[in-house]
Amino acid sequence: MSGNAKTCCLAGNCDMKIPPYSVEAELGLICGLLHSPDDIAKHADLPVQAFYEAKHQVLFSQLLTLSGRCAPISLASLREAMVTDGQMDIIGGDAGLKSIGGDSNRFPPVFLILVLG
Repeated sequence: MSGNAKTCCLAGNCDMKIPPYSVEAELGLICGLLHSPDDIAKHADLPVQAFYEAKHQVLFSQLLTLSGRCAPISLASLREAMVTDGQMDIIGGDAGLKSIGGDSNRFPPVFLILVLG
């Protein structure tokens, strides 16, 4: 559905529209912040609700929290924070976490430059 608003019928309300979103852009930002944690502060004013995917909301929120505590930012620290908060199921467990950070070639540097500015 990336990029197009669609009409959604929920509980008889057929006028409700789902705003456009891009799962790839959400994931690109999260991956970019994992690779460049110093850039988290640049995006601290972005509301968590700006992410469409619940798992991306959780990941971004945890990155903000870790950064606010001046904690190290890595997949390991992200996992530890999510386990502590009981949020691993939201992102699909360890497999979901590995899918965002396991492939450093997932997003080429040019894409990260565009996303992170």
